[in-house]
Amino acid sequence: MSCPPDPSSSAAPPSTSGLSPSAPSASTSATSHISTPTRPLAGLWQEAVGRYKSNAGIDPSIFEAFDSEDAIVELIRQHESEFKKFRADGAQALRSKIKPIAAIVQTLCGVFGEAVTMPYSPVKAVFAAIGVIIQASRKVSEDFDAVVDAFDTMEHHLHIIKPIAAVGMHEALKEASVKLLGQILVVLGVIANLQKSGRLKLWLKKLWQSKDVPSALDELGRFATQHHRTVSAVTLHVVNKTLLMLENSRDWQDKYQEFTRMCIVQIADIARETHTLLCQTITSSVELTTSRSILESIQATLLHMNDETMKEKKSGDVDKICQWLRYPDCSVKLNSVMFSRVPGTGSWFLDGNTFGSFISGDVRVLWLHGQAGSGKSTLMAATIRELQAHCASSSGSCVTLTHLFDLTNGAQSQDMRALLSSLLCQLAYHRDDARKELLEVRSEQMDGHTQPSLEKMQHHLWRLIRRSARLFVVIEALDEAHIEELIPFLRALGAYSKISLLISSRTEVQTRMDLVNLSDAQVHMSTELVTRDIETFLHCAVDIGGAKVRDQKLVGSSISYSSSCGFRWASLQVEELAPVAGLPAFICGALENLSQTLGDFYDQALSRVPKARCEVVRRLFAWLLFAHWPLSKAEFSELLAFSHLKSQTMPVFNPKLRARSTDDIMCVISSTFVSYDGDCVRLAHASVRDHLLKLPTTSPFHIDAHRAYCDMTRMCLAYLTHVSVDTPWRRKNPGYPLHVHVARNWMTYADEGLRRQQDLEQDLIDFL
Repeated sequence: MSCPPDPSSSAAPPSTSGLSPSAPSASTSATSHISTPTRPLAGLWQEAVGRYKSNAGIDPSIFEAFDSEDAIVELIRQHESEFKKFRADGAQALRSKIKPIAAIVQTLCGVFGEAVTMPYSPVKAVFAAIGVIIQASRKVSEDFDAVVDAFDTMEHHLHIIKPIAAVGMHEALKEASVKLLGQILVVLGVIANLQKSGRLKLWLKKLWQSKDVPSALDELGRFATQHHRTVSAVTLHVVNKTLLMLENSRDWQDKYQEFTRMCIVQIADIARETHTLLCQTITSSVELTTSRSILESIQATLLHMNDETMKEKKSGDVDKICQWLRYPDCSVKLNSVMFSRVPGTGSWFLDGNTFGSFISGDVRVLWLHGQAGSGKSTLMAATIRELQAHCASSSGSCVTLTHLFDLTNGAQSQDMRALLSSLLCQLAYHRDDARKELLEVRSEQMDGHTQPSLEKMQHHLWRLIRRSARLFVVIEALDEAHIEELIPFLRALGAYSKISLLISSRTEVQTRMDLVNLSDAQVHMSTELVTRDIETFLHCAVDIGGAKVRDQKLVGSSISYSSSCGFRWASLQVEELAPVAGLPAFICGALENLSQTLGDFYDQALSRVPKARCEVVRRLFAWLLFAHWPLSKAEFSELLAFSHLKSQTMPVFNPKLRARSTDDIMCVISSTFVSYDGDCVRLAHASVRDHLLKLPTTSPFHIDAHRAYCDMTRMCLAYLTHVSVDTPWRRKNPGYPLHVHVARNWMTYADEGLRRQQDLEQDLIDFL
């Protein structure tokens, strides 16, 4: 794509001469009038010319007649009869191979500008080198065939290069262009040298006894890849600059929003095309990971730009609908997962045929499944980002709707109502007609003071779907929901031709056969596939905890060997090594004591909790497991300000026991178990919840749900007693951040606790 001019750069002055510069000679007098080229571009080119002279033993300036594509085509035409002796289509074969190379050369030469005078004109030098090879190929049949194959291989390496504008070109892209152009000349010089020595035919026969051509061509491929990667990186840089300009502009009007949308479409298409081409030409997993990282960086920027254009719709009416339907916003969890994700993981799926068929519509219902801790949530978050980027570049012809069933969020219901609310609110965000219809329904429900029935919610969802263009519906972690009641709804979704449905769950679920029958295709996150992601993760985790691991191969082989334990297990093991990253002896010791399973890892982490702190940690775990509303850091910190005397059942809230800052709570429970990202405190992973609920009664961290609800109720009563029961709670009280939560939820907790623990009843009577 063409880049806007860089304000810091200036164009070269126009040429004052109406004559084209003559071909330079080797004599000093012939070049004395030419100004010394400035480094690095001119210097890089002169170095390439020097290598050509050394390889070919030829000064390209003596072949000044071959100065353009037209001159080369004319040379082929003049000797067409000679080429036909070798092959009936000899001349045509040469022309077809040279044309794409010539176009790329013209593109790359634009970096110098018309007015930049060089001792050896890049255009003339390259075409002269091509002419030298063609002249020599007239003599020997094997050389002719080898030359055709060599040009074909060059074109294969160079086909990812697209036209770019020289005006305002980024400096990094200029250097990459000159290096690639220079390597083209070097390859031509190597071929000419092998022609002279009679060794070129060995390359054609695939004997590879002459390594000069293959190695030069490999280097050409590397420079071409680097050039394309630089284009992508520069594109991202320009996008970020453009976004900053647009955000700071006072003229943020509709026409600029439309301009931004057009940019999104064009840049996203280029980014995707770039990555697709690189996937076809690169075999190195490291190179592919780098390529995907660039693509995802561009996608993130584009989605941010798209979000800016939607800001007006976020306020007012959409907020009313979300509050009314109690929208279960999963963006915090998804953003947290994406933030911790290593770029490039999941490439096997995102760049695979199955996902490609899902996007194209050939596969309409896709089920992704694997064991706990295999990285499903991370892969699904990356997939959602990919689908959102696809929709952002589709001119509004498709929309991505997502829902995450999250048992680590005790405030969210894992049922049909939560799913319907999520889908309806997102449709209201994306579509004007959906927003209007749902506002009318809200007014019918006492202006949002009553909830619609499930039947009514489904009725309006189907109405909106029937009026929709294509919809991607992504539902993550079905195994954490009341899946039996969702199956009929999922079947109904899958019946709509406009809907592409992507679902994920653990492999072993009660309704497994229902999901098998529902899906057109399945992707099982097997040990082999998870191992590939673990290897990518380990490669990127070169600097663990800011210190470079000196025995990277040992760490990688040890953790990869146990990859059947899952991706989460591997990531936790790497975090465990962080404190000793610079101490090889300690690393070896740690590797010898790796936990065998994810459960073993959790048990080891719990065993390190000081005995005096176990009861406090158990109580905090209970709040994270069963709280009916997410806890902020300030709210969670308040839970440490209670004294629990063994002589009485009721705790006492004491502000003097508060932590000095909310950040101090992060040292109480390891991040292995708890996520402190953003302002919300939650369990770090669904596997943490599973493990805590399965702990035996002999464990100091064993949690009985009903007894936990009793403890939580008593803490709520103690807090309300301290604050004063009559204090209004509907507005946040900065002095008592937990007030709103306990006032809103204490009766719910009491109801749960009284089901089995009748000893709570007397405490409730005393409170009332």
